[in-house]
Amino acid sequence: MIRSALSLIIICICYYSCTMPDSDPSTVSARQFQQPVERVSKMTVYYTSPLASRNYVGKDTINGQIYSFIGADAYTFQYDAQSRLIKQVLVQTSASDNGLHSRKDQYSYVYANGRMIETQTSDGGTRTYSFTLDSTQNKVLAYTKRTYTDAGIPVPASLDTLRQYSVEGILQRVVRGASRQVITIATKNIAQIDEYSNRTGKLDNSTSFLYDADHYGPPAYFTFLGETSRNAVVKQTVTYGNQGQAAAYISTYQNAFDAQSRLIKQVEFLQYPGQDKPVVATITTYSY
Repeated sequence: MIRSALSLIIICICYYSCTMPDSDPSTVSARQFQQPVERVSKMTVYYTSPLASRNYVGKDTINGQIYSFIGADAYTFQYDAQSRLIKQVLVQTSASDNGLHSRKDQYSYVYANGRMIETQTSDGGTRTYSFTLDSTQNKVLAYTKRTYTDAGIPVPASLDTLRQYSVEGILQRVVRGASRQVITIATKNIAQIDEYSNRTGKLDNSTSFLYDADHYGPPAYFTFLGETSRNAVVKQTVTYGNQGQAAAYISTYQNAFDAQSRLIKQVEFLQYPGQDKPVVATITTYSY
């Protein structure tokens, strides 16, 4: 099954100490480097699965263990002189017993007269969307896209009706059809995301983050949606429910950096409720 292009949400249950990958990454402090300004030119997310398959899209060795991938999302990005995303190509590949299956989507972005025009081309044809930009002419103030059923009835594909950004350009508040998110930012990093139900007004879930203060994370690639956290994330905790019946899902990350202190590989460990130990769920590689 081909994974969604923007589906990078990660969940886990208890803390897992990150160990260094097989290749020895740089351990030089990021404080000795300028924060990277190069945007990501290529990013590939590989997905593992506990289910056996006769075919795989690739393999990798993490901490001495071989992992097989049943899916991969391969992105390429291009930017303009103002460091805004102007082109994106996404190739999604999935493996099954019947072989490998791929899908290619191409996106272009034009910024003019206070609006961003997004054109999406795929096997299903070409669609064009228009979004209002903020005062910087870099980020959209809402990101609602609609697709069509076979009957021709418009249905929201993603409903994002209000976006507000911090002075650093990081998303600070977003309103959707059924929920809203309030983002807490500390030292240019997203510290916490609280999501509330628009129907009840109550907190549905909360996500907190921990970072490696000595290494930077990659600058945003979907630049029109705001900047990302400054540092490389090492832990993410998602908590659902009230205090008496809260369920915490935790992701931890094993990061590798190049000689310029740029993140080039990130291994995600997941542990769901009931699992004995965390497992490798995704491996993401970056090029600049």
